[in-house]
Amino acid sequence: MKTFEQFRNRMLLYSVAAALSIGVVLGVVRLDYGFGFLIGSGASILNLHLMAARTSRLVQMGAQTAKGYAFRSAISRHVLLALALVFAAKLDNANFACAACGVFLAQAVLAANHMLTSRSGQVVTEGE
Repeated sequence: MKTFEQFRNRMLLYSVAAALSIGVVLGVVRLDYGFGFLIGSGASILNLHLMAARTSRLVQMGAQTAKGYAFRSAISRHVLLALALVFAAKLDNANFACAACGVFLAQAVLAANHMLTSRSGQVVTEGE
């Protein structure tokens, strides 16, 4: 398996695990919190998957074709996230604020992975 595919699969797995665990914990506090978070995080995970799949196609295109494809891809992914928020706002048994937090789940997982695996942030002292 290629490195990009391994990274993508690992991030999707971490995102699903985080969504389920946080969703269950929030659901124990209040059911509408957990349901709202799962709606937002589901859209976030789907967005991450679409971004990875479309990026693989994007690198094989010419420059002009890629510009239009990237623009349409970004618009469609943002519409997906907006639809998840509208869906959460319309449902009585889903908390909108938790859904909005869930939308940022994949980005939080990517940022956490970077901070935990990056060695560039370490301070080197003299004499080492």
